[in-house]
Amino acid sequence: NLEEIVRSSFIHNVKEAGYMKHRGAVMMHLLPDQHTQLWRGLHRDKFDDFWKINHRLMEHIDNAPYRCIPFRIYTGIHDRYIQKFFKPMTKDEKLTTLGQLLKQFMSECVVELDDSEDPDIIKSYEVTEGYKVKIHGIETPLTHQYSGYRNTFHMLITSFTS
Repeated sequence: NLEEIVRSSFIHNVKEAGYMKHRGAVMMHLLPDQHTQLWRGLHRDKFDDFWKINHRLMEHIDNAPYRCIPFRIYTGIHDRYIQKFFKPMTKDEKLTTLGQLLKQFMSECVVELDDSEDPDIIKSYEVTEGYKVKIHGIETPLTHQYSGYRNTFHMLITSFTS
């Protein structure tokens, strides 16, 4: 049945994102009833039921940063998306930004504004003319650090407008 297919896909995405963030340590400890609660809360638009479980998937374990930020960049080209590993911290222990993620994986849609080699300066980026970058349907500043979608992925939509 269609609902079961969507449910299965959703739970699979949650597990995949959880593995990317903290090697699945949280998801492994969820009981089948909690998987059901997570899905039903989402499906029936009962945020409190959904959040009772989902907040655990969004937390850091032992205050350690996520291993990787789970993200998907939907390019708008033939329903294609980009999904790779992206570290949440730079080598000098600073949080990474949306601009850095896009520069690494879809460099044609951002321009680096700073040419400084000073590691204390956080590089600034702007969206290349003709592109739009959105999270949850909202154009987002490239200094943004993290905003998980309901399946705990960081969803980015890029589109080229002529």
